[in-house]
Amino acid sequence: MEKVFQFLRERGQSIYTNQGIAVVSVADEKDGVVLVLSLLEYIVDRRTVLYLSGGRTPKTLYAEIAREEKLRPSAFAMVDERYGPPATHALALRAGEPMQDNSNEKILRDTGLLRYTQMRNIPFYSILNPVISRSEATRNPITDEISHPDMSGIRNDKKREQVAEAYDDTVRSLLAQYQKHIAILGVGLDGHTAGIPATASLGLQGVALREWLDHLDERNRNRMIIDYDDKEGFYKERITMTFLGLSMMDILIVLVFGEDKKKALELMFSDGSEEEVPSRFLKRPEIAKKMIFLTDRPI
Repeated sequence: MEKVFQFLRERGQSIYTNQGIAVVSVADEKDGVVLVLSLLEYIVDRRTVLYLSGGRTPKTLYAEIAREEKLRPSAFAMVDERYGPPATHALALRAGEPMQDNSNEKILRDTGLLRYTQMRNIPFYSILNPVISRSEATRNPITDEISHPDMSGIRNDKKREQVAEAYDDTVRSLLAQYQKHIAILGVGLDGHTAGIPATASLGLQGVALREWLDHLDERNRNRMIIDYDDKEGFYKERITMTFLGLSMMDILIVLVFGEDKKKALELMFSDGSEEEVPSRFLKRPEIAKKMIFLTDRPI
């Protein structure tokens, strides 16, 4: 990590420490995205799997990655995903679209990033769909359009729990196969990170966070990927990396930009439990030492 921070200092970046976290200060979101692009080009190589989160800020970054066409990891994968009803899955897959209109995968498609992975034959490991790579696609030489094989019969009959278990196996395989693992994360307004829920945002008819974590401990004590159901609350149905999964990353790049994230930062850097505010996980000493935290907000 020292080489990473040396790279940032050579670019004139201001870096200070808060509660053990090295904070990289940028002027605004635009400058932050430009800096992250340069940083990714410096640290990502053909031994790297790059794991992607959803959200407003990462969406801007993914569009720039697709536009510049410079980044060449061994593979892209997902950190978390929104889960939709199975009836929607088959129709969406037949149309060549992600399984849900608000899915994180659709963000990647809309930014052009998935098309870039297909053009460069970089595997994309989806949570909702099978791996998408150029070797599985066909290109029309006249229109330059890419089409995929019919995948409507794959996974669409599996329940959310089974999809999560399958992706858990995928992540374990990636960890064993590749040498370097980098994840891009954000921090939600309520202090959540990845798809790990914060107590205050769970619906009244959804699972209580403590009960959910107890259930997780009993059912999936060593899982990298888990699922949960908060249909009546903010999160709806989700599949996400756990704290354990995130702890297996070699580098975590956390992006927090915008005036509306002031409260999220206050929650993260305040005292309290990780169950209440999951982004407090990032303050663990063993996590903070391998994290790059970029923000345009004073902390």
